[in-house]
Amino acid sequence: MKRLQEETGVKMSILGKGSMRDKEKEEELRKSGEAKYAHLSNDLHVLIEVFAPPGEAYSRMSHALEEIKKFLVPDYNDEIRQEQLRELSLLNGSDESSRGRSIQGRSLRTTTTASIM
Repeated sequence: MKRLQEETGVKMSILGKGSMRDKEKEEELRKSGEAKYAHLSNDLHVLIEVFAPPGEAYSRMSHALEEIKKFLVPDYNDEIRQEQLRELSLLNGSDESSRGRSIQGRSLRTTTTASIM
């Protein structure tokens, strides 16, 4: 994440339920009701902030979104994934690798914020 921030010139934060390593502390902070911990009641998401003149801010935000999408949106044509699907189909004795386009039980949410100065 630090590399992405340096490369894109933005600030990124992972927020929401599950964003803290210490789950007990997260639950304690969520129940505290403090405004700065309100995000812990929301789904896991990424906050992207840009502080720059308008043209530059839009450019940085666009670049950051393109880079972060690589981690949030699965690439169905990824070679490693295709190989794993082939191995799975062999193990299961069926041809599941030809379908390969369903993700079960996953939802993604992206939140972005641009502050233009």
